[in-house]
Amino acid sequence: MDAVILAAGLGKRMGETKPILNIFGIPLIEHTLRRINARNVVIVYHDPRIPQIIRKKGFKVKLVYNPYPERGNGYSLYLAREYIQDDFILVMGDHLFDESFFHEAFIPEKTTLLVGKSTLIDPEEATKVKIRDGKIVDIGKEITSYDYYDTGFFICKPSIFEYAHDLINQQKRVSLSEIIRRIVKIEGVAARITDADWVDIDFPEDLEKAEKIIKKMLTKSEDGLVSRYINRRFSLAITRILSRFNITPNQVSVMSFILAVFSGITFGYGNLIVGGVLAQISSILDGCDGELARLKNMKSRYGAVFDTVLDRYADFIIIAGIIIAHDVNILIPGLFALIGSLQPSYLRARFNYHNPLTSRDVRLFLIFIMGISGLVIPILLIIGVLTNGGVLYSLFKFRKTSSSTSHSSISLSSPRQ
Repeated sequence: MDAVILAAGLGKRMGETKPILNIFGIPLIEHTLRRINARNVVIVYHDPRIPQIIRKKGFKVKLVYNPYPERGNGYSLYLAREYIQDDFILVMGDHLFDESFFHEAFIPEKTTLLVGKSTLIDPEEATKVKIRDGKIVDIGKEITSYDYYDTGFFICKPSIFEYAHDLINQQKRVSLSEIIRRIVKIEGVAARITDADWVDIDFPEDLEKAEKIIKKMLTKSEDGLVSRYINRRFSLAITRILSRFNITPNQVSVMSFILAVFSGITFGYGNLIVGGVLAQISSILDGCDGELARLKNMKSRYGAVFDTVLDRYADFIIIAGIIIAHDVNILIPGLFALIGSLQPSYLRARFNYHNPLTSRDVRLFLIFIMGISGLVIPILLIIGVLTNGGVLYSLFKFRKTSSSTSHSSISLSSPRQ
């Protein structure tokens, strides 16, 4: 499917061209380009800095200059007509969309608008939509009876250009809402409801709302307790800085691993405080590779495996360093913690099991506490009990679930006998 991004607005309210505004370290239009799933992307622009940003970032798109942005976004859409032949995604360049929007792409029977009720939208500024039986019956900022808000995300039929052409021949300024309203009257426009968030950047406070969406996308529901309440506060700030540079998530994984190696070496030489601090910094940076991958849509199966492998080596090196620096009395607690530390990742990969108390961020934070407190044996025992206890609990839970599934299968098949 093709895509058109309308980015020719003048941005008078913001005092700046909105698609080039930085949100979490990168331009707004880059957020859209990194997530949009299209074979051919057309960007209609007016500000000459937009092509500069796009070429610098290495995106391959078709750029269409709009010399008359005051003629409205309907006119901007019309300028893309020569480069689109099939159904296409149409998005506003001054909107930030949650990534789930870009999983909604489908081939509709008619032009379709995604609508929703995000709490981040100002009703006074939003374009309202009235729907009935899954179809739009009215759209506009001024309507008083409405059901949802226009998200600014459309799946369009090429026939939309014919409606744009008719209106442009009749009036100088044409809005997209006017074009959609014309299609509603003649052939109808479908409405597809989404629960995802989006923001139309109109005022400075909207930038804060956009960052909320980004931060929500960057965090994970399976975060451990330390990641959720401590590490993310630091890793998100680091990721914001890293996003400005040409750094890959895998390179960040390597940085985190190197810090873990130095932590293990430092522990091996008996410096608990520095070793503990390095382990915690490594843990924080370990969250940045995933954040950067999600921010720039650079997620890959290889990256996930690469990060997991480095984490296991890092865990081994850190605890091995602790064991090496102490006498034989610490060998049993150390091995107990080491064996347990290697199990949660396997359970997660094999059975999709996750326990926030046994996650890597918790283990490394405990090692940090050990480093600054000097309580080596107690902390190693705590890590061992948490991890190995978590393994036993997960096996019990898995066995119970498997047994229940097995009995269910027998019960269902018995009437056939």
